[in-house]
Amino acid sequence: MKHRYKLFLLLAIIVLTVSGFYYFWEKENKPKEIKTFKVNLTSEKEPVYLYFADKKSAFLVAEETFLSHSKEPVSFGKLIIKTLADGSIQNRNRTLPKETKLRSLFVDQDGTAFVDFSSNIKDVMKTGCYDEILAVYSVVNSLILNIPEIKRVRILIGGQESETFSGHLDLSQTFTANMYLVR
Repeated sequence: MKHRYKLFLLLAIIVLTVSGFYYFWEKENKPKEIKTFKVNLTSEKEPVYLYFADKKSAFLVAEETFLSHSKEPVSFGKLIIKTLADGSIQNRNRTLPKETKLRSLFVDQDGTAFVDFSSNIKDVMKTGCYDEILAVYSVVNSLILNIPEIKRVRILIGGQESETFSGHLDLSQTFTANMYLVR
């Protein structure tokens, strides 16, 4: 009887061991669920209005350009800033230096976009008072008037609040679109 009991116990251990290995092997080798993210790109180029400085007056001018872009506000906002830094296609005055680097852009749940420029913008943006105002509102108007999710804009430099770009306009405030500067 002892011999049968040992044999039964050995057989039970073998069955449990094999089924345990099979269970864990099956779990590890089971195809993983693939997560997909839908990026809502427009298949066609859509009109976007960017605000550049007018050569003939001290105002901003809306320049229509056509871009293929994501409907997601952060990606679209980054594209707008890059396109502003690339300059006007209609030979208007640039409002951001060509060397402008965007560190990040994010939008909070209240609709405030935080636009974080690299700290080099202070070195390359040596402008007068009115040019600094046009630069800020070029960014602000271009974002707010093209992206419905963005209601306000805060400008950061090097990841932190900054007093100004080049000594003239207080950047510690939150900006809204200003159509008084647009002709």
